[in-house]
Amino acid sequence: MINVDDATLIGDLGFGGKPDEQGTVELGYELLSAYRNQGYAFEAVQALVNFAFIQPELKKIIAHSPDRHTA
Repeated sequence: MINVDDATLIGDLGFGGKPDEQGTVELGYELLSAYRNQGYAFEAVQALVNFAFIQPELKKIIAHSPDRHTA
């Protein structure tokens, strides 16, 4: 993830490999703490999910969030 205002790398996201036999992938991301709770992760995840679901083999995306990241 890159903040377009100042071209700063603020995080990373992606899938943990190709879809399994059931068409499921796991999504993961990390964002620098200074950029949390500002919508950056939401925007990036939304774009990745929209892209992913145009892939015919993908049926489901799963993700986990630590309890300390309630946002």
